[in-house]
Amino acid sequence: MKKQKTKVKKKPGNYPFEFRLRAVKLVLEEGYSIGMVAEELNYAQSSIGRWMRRYRTDGETALSNPATKNSKSKQPKNSDLKNKIIALKKEDPQRGIKRISDILRSFFS
Repeated sequence: MKKQKTKVKKKPGNYPFEFRLRAVKLVLEEGYSIGMVAEELNYAQSSIGRWMRRYRTDGETALSNPATKNSKSKQPKNSDLKNKIIALKKEDPQRGIKRISDILRSFFS
């Protein structure tokens, strides 16, 4: 009796850059279908299609840091975060990293 593969749903960004690049090149350069690659890698066809679109528009660098729908809206820019940390420390120099982290979590969550 043949054992059936179960599909495991992965979160975006779980695969390293090399994995995403190889999946895209299997389709674009070696001629495999998206379906074949998705089945073999146990990953969703839609994700591989998304990687391919990014690769076509922005090249390999687009695969090194995949964007997710919520990542930009929930997380502050690094400079904004840095400025907020500095401001909180200046307000009360006794605040430690744990307290500042707790305060920021309440602001940005």
